[in-house]
Amino acid sequence: MKTILVPTDFSAGAANAMSFAVKLALKTKCKVIFFHSCYFDESGVKSGLTYEDSLRLSKEYSAKKLIAEAEKTFKSLKISAASVKHEFVVDFSPSASDSIINTCKIKKPDLVVTGTHGASGIKKFLFGSNTSHLISAATVPVLALPLHYKDADLETILYCADLNNSMEELKKIKKFNEKLGAKIEVVNIDYGWALSVKERTTLHKLEKENLLFRRVKVPMEFSLQESLNKEMKSKKHAVLCMFHEKKTGIAGFLFGGKTQGISMALKFPLLSFPK
Repeated sequence: MKTILVPTDFSAGAANAMSFAVKLALKTKCKVIFFHSCYFDESGVKSGLTYEDSLRLSKEYSAKKLIAEAEKTFKSLKISAASVKHEFVVDFSPSASDSIINTCKIKKPDLVVTGTHGASGIKKFLFGSNTSHLISAATVPVLALPLHYKDADLETILYCADLNNSMEELKKIKKFNEKLGAKIEVVNIDYGWALSVKERTTLHKLEKENLLFRRVKVPMEFSLQESLNKEMKSKKHAVLCMFHEKKTGIAGFLFGGKTQGISMALKFPLLSFPK
């Protein structure tokens, strides 16, 4: 891990993510990209200015605001800006999550750290949140933080394995963890379903790994989110790790994937990898 991208919309959740990203960068000696995406309304072009001039002034204003927010973060952590290698990126887009995804393709960060707002009611059902959309489409790992979560001392990565491609996924987690140095634990939620030959083979391989592996039996009426909430409650300085499944068509529009769904009601840090 060499580069962390942290987007901000200047909300409390985003400020929290910026602080977390800087602390993580200090620990792992990574570079931080402070990122802001905003929507440029052409109707707001001032009289006497060209579209290009208005766009330039708007970008300069956003850049100054982003720099000020970063300086505020450094000050709150009582460190100098020189303590962490960093840069600033401002983009204009109607969709913040799409803008982040496009910037990731250009800047190629190893991790995106984002805060969450949460959504409710019809907004959650129809549109979800920027975090959920980001997780579903990102090509790099995304670490989503619940509001007010400040602890950057990540001591444990709890990997939720579904036994489908777990050994390859575990390799990715181990590589990601090289600088972080956290303890990796693996949990498989067992609803009592019969395992396929491939799943049984994966299960035996996980049991032989030199790490803590547990298969937790839960009642059918328990959702995956409820089961994982219970697992995470007993752990301090931990992050839940999952590999997101991308759904398409009407199923993706209405329901999304398990990882995206968990991000909608986040109570703990969620590290999501693309499959």
